[in-house]
Amino acid sequence: MSLKKNIVLSVLHGYTYQFIEPFIQSYRRGHVEADLVIFTSDTVSALVKRLLKKRGAIIIEYSSKNPLDLVDHSLKENLPSRISINNYRFILFLDFLIKNKEKYENILLTDIRDVIFQSDPFKKMNNDSIYFFLEGEGEEGTFGVSLQNHIWSVEANGLEFTESILDKMVSCAGVTAGNINNIIHYLNYMRTSLTAWDELKWGIDQGIHNGYIYKNEGTNIILSGNEKSLVCTLGLCKDYRLNKMNEIITPSNDVYSVVHQYDRIRELNVLVRKKYIGLKGIQLLKKVLFSSRFLNRNKHI
Repeated sequence: MSLKKNIVLSVLHGYTYQFIEPFIQSYRRGHVEADLVIFTSDTVSALVKRLLKKRGAIIIEYSSKNPLDLVDHSLKENLPSRISINNYRFILFLDFLIKNKEKYENILLTDIRDVIFQSDPFKKMNNDSIYFFLEGEGEEGTFGVSLQNHIWSVEANGLEFTESILDKMVSCAGVTAGNINNIIHYLNYMRTSLTAWDELKWGIDQGIHNGYIYKNEGTNIILSGNEKSLVCTLGLCKDYRLNKMNEIITPSNDVYSVVHQYDRIRELNVLVRKKYIGLKGIQLLKKVLFSSRFLNRNKHI
């Protein structure tokens, strides 16, 4: 039996606590058996950092002006000098996992603002695979119909490759899971690909992410849609289903372990915030409390 741990990795930049409380509270209630490591920038108040630590998170602080100061020099070579959070997060994750390769077994890389846990995702994962999660169902979720994803793929992978995957489903770069060797391979690809530009445009990471998937399709990659109960991605969904416990469920009534982009559906966002933050009065009180300590409103994921 392996003595290695599982780990959830995320980045927090430019948010006050009430924006991420559903993530933190659901993580605890979902009984996720994993270390929770959050790279936290200097835009986050000391109060929020204390709350995260109190709730079991491992905080790694970094400078928003020089986010890669923590990273080994070899991983920073040839990267553009101007790099935003949607891109540098992959470098932070890669550096951390390389340095802790003997400690961890399975990894979940995740956004923080629009993600909740309903159970432990690691109990549903195959240790030999890497999981990528599809954004929607039907033609709306394909590169042939999603104009923005088509543009990002052309910028990242070229027109010829993008035209070859027009009927393929788009995967969201916000959540990825797998064993440590597969995740490191994926992150190395992301890092190497980011060196191809003098200036990184917003969203290029999404194009690179999907390039990795469809250039390596048929290996140990598992493409997981919303019919599976590991991760639900709601960005392109028009509806959702709840059980009697107000848990979000699959078409076959299984409870999703992770729900991503719940805030894209207004009534579901209201339900999640009520469940994990409190009634409207409590939400307002917390908003006032934490906004008074908000340091910066930089762009964030």
